[in-house]
Amino acid sequence: MLTTVSLYTDPKLSPVNPQPEDVTSKWYVWFRYYDAGTGKWHQKRYKKGINQFHNYREKLEEANGLKKALKEALQDIKEGADIVMVKPAVA
Repeated sequence: MLTTVSLYTDPKLSPVNPQPEDVTSKWYVWFRYYDAGTGKWHQKRYKKGINQFHNYREKLEEANGLKKALKEALQDIKEGADIVMVKPAVA
């Protein structure tokens, strides 16, 4: 059976579902990518200044903007870099 596997996951925000009381914690946007050379998945984290905001709405807006920008950048890569993996048949 052939399945298409993406080399990247969709970017996600940490903390998941942030609340106003989380505004003082450090936030980041992360995703995983597959390194074919090592055969392992690696995580990348981006902050890009979102922790400079101390207002919950502003911080959330910036974090979602970063998440969207990363997703768009990765989408360009995904469209041309999907790999096909063969899964062995289960007996």
